[in-house]
Amino acid sequence: MGNVTEFGINKLGLMRIQGLVREENKASIRVLEKNGYIQEGLLHYYPFGREFHDVGILAKIKSLKIDLE
Repeated sequence: MGNVTEFGINKLGLMRIQGLVREENKASIRVLEKNGYIQEGLLHYYPFGREFHDVGILAKIKSLKIDLE
């Protein structure tokens, strides 16, 4: 997970990588958090396959360096 995320941000120049995880899938949420993803919110009654579930959205965002001068 970490290598794929770093490749996307550093080599492909992606500014944001996000994941949707069913709220009850605590193990997957932990894996994303250990790799620098932060939970941004919860989507209630989100279509997930043929069912509806509460889904967390987690993202890793490339840090922005802004030169104010």
